[in-house]
Order: sequence, then C-alpha cells, then structure tokens
Amino acid sequence: MVTLSAELSGSYNSAVLGKNLYEEENGTKNIHVVNSRGAATTQVLIARKLNEYASQGMPFEEVVDKIEEYTTSLRTYLFGDTRSTKKERKIIKTICNDRRCIKYQTSHDRYKRRRDPESSQARGMKKALAKMVEHMGSEGRDLTRRQFVISHCNCYERAVYVKELIKKHLHAEDVDIVDTKGVSSLYACDGGIIVSY
Repeated sequence: MVTLSAELSGSYNSAVLGKNLYEEENGTKNIHVVNSRGAATTQVLIARKLNEYASQGMPFEEVVDKIEEYTTSLRTYLFGDTRSTKKERKIIKTICNDRRCIKYQTSHDRYKRRRDPESSQARGMKKALAKMVEHMGSEGRDLTRRQFVISHCNCYERAVYVKELIKKHLHAEDVDIVDTKGVSSLYACDGGIIVSY
C-alpha cells in the first residue's frame, strides 16, 4: 500500500496497524506499507515503479528494498499563491518541512496596486513557475530519464505550461499530467501545482 505522507495524514499509521493486526491473526504475509513522503504525484510515481518491479518478477523482499530506495530519491515541488487559506498554508508548510520539497508562490498583494492586476499576476506566476523548473535542474542530477508527474487543481493550462518548461529546460521525455483527486486536492489548493520526479 502506498499512503500519503505520514507527516500529513494518519493513513500511514492506520495501514501499518492494519498490517500488524492481520499478521497477528494470519501469520506473516507479503504486505508492505510505503510512506510516500508526499501526496498525489509521489504516490503515482511509486505505484508505477512498484508495477515495473513486480512485472519483472522480482522477489517481494527485493521489491520492498528497491521501492524504499526509490522513494528517498523522489523530489516534490509545490506551486501556489498567497491567497490560499491559513489552513492550506499550514498544510503546505508541513509538506515542505521535508527538505526534498520546495514551495514556490506568487504574492497577490503586490499586483493589487497595478493597473492590470490579472495580466501582472499571470506574468508573476509564469516567472515563479520558470524559477521552480530552474531550481529542479540546479541539483545537477541527470533528469532526462526521470519520470515526472504534474498534478493540478483546476488549472490544466498552468500544468501544460510547466510540462513544456520541463521538457525544454530539463530535456525530460516522460512527463505526465494528472488531476488532483480526493484529499490530494486539499494539499495542492485551488490553482495549485504539484510536481514530483
């Protein structure tokens, strides 16, 4: 099972408890709970990698070792704006306490004084998104063969723009866009983008 980050949700601890209870009654089985250390996009990537390993016929223990190693290699970036609610900002801060996760945002307030706030805000968002993608490449890792997943909350065009930036500047070929669903939408906030690779 692949859960939301243990830092965000009780789903990980609940799953571990369920696993332990099952094994007490039925003996040890091939059950492993993966803490995604993220939401939405990290879960997609981990599930895909699990399928890849299992399809190769690897023994269960080897799959567990490899997936835990893979999970620690993932990076997550969030994009939102400062108009998000206090509760949403607290959730994002919790996610970003993980050093592998970085938040980019635009400040809505600075656009209020301009004549064309919508146009100014759009330019500000594009700059912040470009900066986010630039930062992805600053680690020096070869990202050309990494799988990228972009999750968006009611902003498909923004997700497409990020995909184009990733392909252009990071030369990545495998970039997918998915909608946020369920509780993951809360972490992205309306208009938010989550990118994992």
